[in-house]
Amino acid sequence: MRRETIAAFVALGLPAASAFAQSPPDKVADRQVALPAEDGLVVGHQARQGRAVLVELVPRGETVRRFTRMVTLQTLPGLARIPEADVLARFAARYREGCPRAASEAFGRENGFEGVRIDCPLHPRTGRMETVFARLLALDPDRAMVQITLTQVPQPADARWARDYLGRVAVR
Repeated sequence: MRRETIAAFVALGLPAASAFAQSPPDKVADRQVALPAEDGLVVGHQARQGRAVLVELVPRGETVRRFTRMVTLQTLPGLARIPEADVLARFAARYREGCPRAASEAFGRENGFEGVRIDCPLHPRTGRMETVFARLLALDPDRAMVQITLTQVPQPADARWARDYLGRVAVR
């Protein structure tokens, strides 16, 4: 999995050799999102447009169109000045607009970060149920969002795994 994790850093335009190195706080351009290594997850898609980056990890043998779980890392250029809770609330509201019967709730404060969980019983666009767990990270002047999307009713162990994974994501 280390190779796939480093690929996520490369997609951010960062040298793979320094993917796990700490950067001084004043060198914001060198800051990196460190996704935890997870057996079986591989890069399913990655794209970059200017400072906007998207990396999607899926289980080996699955695709970003047909997956059981997916980890998504995306940068959100210029959003560092908007309070984290506001960005998460807007994200949840937009997701609920796309899935009218969706419900959302905050989580993570007990683990030292803010996150949101969104449950969509049947997404009109995909025809599947989805549960999304999302967390923001500061990358001044930008933010990064890491999402975990599950396409089956999450059991308590699945929800714990998602919250744990998000809690282990770091900025270095």
